[in-house]
Amino acid sequence: MKKLLIMSALIVTSLAYAQTYQDEQKMVKSTSLESSNEQLNFLRSNSTNQQVQVSQGNSVLIAQVGQANISQVFVSSENSEINLLQDGFANKSFINLRADFIRENVQQIGNSNLFFDYSLHGAQSHTVDLIQDGNFNEVISVGRNSISERLKLTQTGTGKSAFIIHN
Repeated sequence: MKKLLIMSALIVTSLAYAQTYQDEQKMVKSTSLESSNEQLNFLRSNSTNQQVQVSQGNSVLIAQVGQANISQVFVSSENSEINLLQDGFANKSFINLRADFIRENVQQIGNSNLFFDYSLHGAQSHTVDLIQDGNFNEVISVGRNSISERLKLTQTGTGKSAFIIHN
């Protein structure tokens, strides 16, 4: 637990590396602000500490409500969709995956929840549905096998832990 806290303290910014953004809708409509410079300034001033790299066939959506939430996503996949909602204070998600097909839906509702999902073994499929509803909950999932192909987990309450080792 101390190692995870130290690791979390060292991370200053949220990073999200993915391969695509499929929906080409404008974030700011031209009628809402007069010029493109005003739109760019608006987007810069309202952006979170997230970086997104995109390319064909994959998407990452991160929604953060509250303060001091951290999300870090590194994915290598031909077909992935990652949806991450952090609603509260000091929630942390670290996702580092390699698989042909990835579907990851994570909801952290509450404060100081931790989700760590790590697998670089190149699985065919990796599907996770996680809900953390409460405070100080943690899920650490490492490796790949048939469990990581369809993991569904709900944590409620305070101070719950789940360690999942796939090998």
